[in-house]
Amino acid sequence: MYESQTLGYNGAWSTMPVMPRMPQSPRTTSGTRVAMPPPRLPETTAPETMGVKPDARRRYEALFHSVTSGEYIEGAKVYAIYVRSRLDSKTLAQIWDMVDVDNSGRLNQAQFCMGLYLIDERLASGLIPLEVSDELWVSVMQ
Repeated sequence: MYESQTLGYNGAWSTMPVMPRMPQSPRTTSGTRVAMPPPRLPETTAPETMGVKPDARRRYEALFHSVTSGEYIEGAKVYAIYVRSRLDSKTLAQIWDMVDVDNSGRLNQAQFCMGLYLIDERLASGLIPLEVSDELWVSVMQ
C-alpha cells in the first residue's frame, strides 16, 4: 500500500493510506471510452453444492465410534483429533463454533462429522462456509 505524509487534524504529521489509481477504461480509435466490466472480487466462502458424501460420512462415523461408545465426544478428545489436520487454531476455533451449536463443549455424532467435513473442505479448497446450512446438516445425518 502506498502512503503519503499529510497534516493531521491536530497539526502533527501522520501517514495516511493512498489508494492506487484505478485503471481507466480503454478507448476506441474514435476516442470514446469502452465500458469495462467491474473487477471480480475473490470468493470468500466455499460453495455448498453436494454436501457430505456418503463414503466420507461413513469414515467420519467410524472414527466417532472408535473414540467413544456413548452419544458424545468431549471437547478435549475432539481437539486431539481435529488438531491432526494441522490447520491453524483460529480456523479450528471457527469450525468448533459452527458445529458446537448448543455450546455444550462436547459433540454428538452429527456435529463431530460436520467438523471433519469442514476440515476436509478447508484442506481441499482453502475455504469453509461462513455458516452451516440446513441442507448441509441434513447431508451429515442421512
